[in-house]
This record gives sequence, C-alpha cells and structure tokens, in this order.
Amino acid sequence: VFGYQDIGHFYIVSSPLVGNSHNQPKPWRLTKVESDTGNTSDQMMKAIMSDKDIEGQTSILLKPSSQGWLTNKMYTWNVIHRPSINFLSITIQEDSIPLW
Repeated sequence: VFGYQDIGHFYIVSSPLVGNSHNQPKPWRLTKVESDTGNTSDQMMKAIMSDKDIEGQTSILLKPSSQGWLTNKMYTWNVIHRPSINFLSITIQEDSIPLW
C-alpha cells in the first residue's frame, strides 16, 4: 500500500490468491482504490481482490503479465510515487529478474 490518503483512497500492488490455495495467485497488478464505501462494508475488499475495475471502488492501472507470485521465490519491488508532479513508477523482480 502506498499513496495513502485515507481508508478509502490509496494505491496497492498485489497478486491476490484465488480460493484457499497458495498455488493459484491472480496476476500482479497495480490498483488505485477510490472507494465510495471505504471499510463500512466488504465492497472495497471484494473490489481489491477482483482483477477488473469496479465502479465506485477500484481501477486497475497496470496488469503487465498473467503471472502471479510463486512459492519458493523471492519478490522485491520498488515504488516511486510523486503525486505533486503526477509521477508513478513501479518495478517488481522475481529472484532478481525484472518482471515489470
């Protein structure tokens, strides 16, 4: 989570799991949360877990590959966020190999 403004407005880099298995992650993505409901219901959480834009909740800004995280791999990421100049840069590496 970065660019936190309040409980319903922030950015998140994620690869959420599908179901109860650690072997079925959804692809990496950058999501902008602009939730009308915030944490007053489960709508924001469901929107964050979705891989689609959800009106009044989330927008997927970047989904560069179909790969999610894998077990026994090391992931590192770097975020540069400068809202004053409207700049956002994100890199993710798997075992020191750039994914995006």
